[in-house]
Amino acid sequence: MIMILKCIIVDDDELSRKMLEKLCAQIEDLDVKGLFSCAMDALRYLDENLVDLIFLDIEMPEMTGLDMLSVRQDLPPVIFITGKGQYAIQAFEHNVTDYLVKPVNLTRLVKAVEKVKQQLTKHQEKDVDHIFIRSGGRFIRLRFSDIRFIESIGDYIAFHTKNGKHIHHSSLRSIEKQLNNKDFVKVHRSYIVNIHHIDEIEDNTLVIGDELIPVSRSNRSVLFQKLRMLE
Repeated sequence: MIMILKCIIVDDDELSRKMLEKLCAQIEDLDVKGLFSCAMDALRYLDENLVDLIFLDIEMPEMTGLDMLSVRQDLPPVIFITGKGQYAIQAFEHNVTDYLVKPVNLTRLVKAVEKVKQQLTKHQEKDVDHIFIRSGGRFIRLRFSDIRFIESIGDYIAFHTKNGKHIHHSSLRSIEKQLNNKDFVKVHRSYIVNIHHIDEIEDNTLVIGDELIPVSRSNRSVLFQKLRMLE
């Protein structure tokens, strides 16, 4: 079975973007979803859309590729494609999947994409029971079983647990993909809940502890399927 990777290209040089896009078109398991000339535009896109891979330049105005990795710890696998090799050490300190120096040829690009596929496959095969988030300047491990629900608050999300609330800079869409856990379901554009913490459901509202959480009409059937309930 072919694993199709949704990807974006972030490079301030238009010619480089177009050349890489043409190379990607020759790889059947790549689906280029967007081309961006700056990191900020790419981040705004990622707030609303899920991708599996980012092809990222380093030297860009306003925000470099390294800066982009520093401000967002929840990004999908990254392949740096840059005109210089001097940033390789810094790049791998950010756990990027690969580092390619321009001009890139098809053979080398295919090898880099294969690394991403292997990385994603290993992640899917792991029986992960937790997630790490950055909150208050430190990384915190949250066990899935302790998360009661997740709430979107502007450019941030709040993880509500039995021991308190943790704020993390990310989008709900991005976290939804990272959870990859059968116990969680999105019930509203602003809420993901852990079904094991639901106390009551009445009409278009569910109760978790003292919290009332709305259930949108479009997500109601998915929730009921998770709970194996009949409407």
